[in-house]
Amino acid sequence: MTKIVKGNIAIIHQKTPKGILFLIVKNIPSGNITFAGGAKGDNETDEIAIRRELQEELNFSSTEKQIQKTNLKISFTFNQAKKERAGMRAHYNVFTIQVDSSSIQPNPNEISEYWWLPKEEAKRRLTFPEEGAVLDNLF
Repeated sequence: MTKIVKGNIAIIHQKTPKGILFLIVKNIPSGNITFAGGAKGDNETDEIAIRRELQEELNFSSTEKQIQKTNLKISFTFNQAKKERAGMRAHYNVFTIQVDSSSIQPNPNEISEYWWLPKEEAKRRLTFPEEGAVLDNLF
């Protein structure tokens, strides 16, 4: 039986005069381009896990009002880029956070690159198409 990895992603977005932009990141060492987030620890709630991931990856501390858990979930299979989880299934909850770009300071030990992009461009760049489909459901 395939192991299921439970976790969370955060759809971080900002409103600009040009429209809504979404934050996507390139993870180290996998090179996957994703939304911020990751696996949940054994004794973590979803809310604690997503806050930990945001702090680790983006040096971002969210407040209760900023982070909203949606009723959406995504499922995908880890690719070979993340060797320790290659082939495993992931079931992730989806959170949304509206921010201004100055509150995001990517950790260079976790994130090699990041972009604020319009929805369609963000969807094209994401490694996992399942993540892009979430944008259509939310925005």
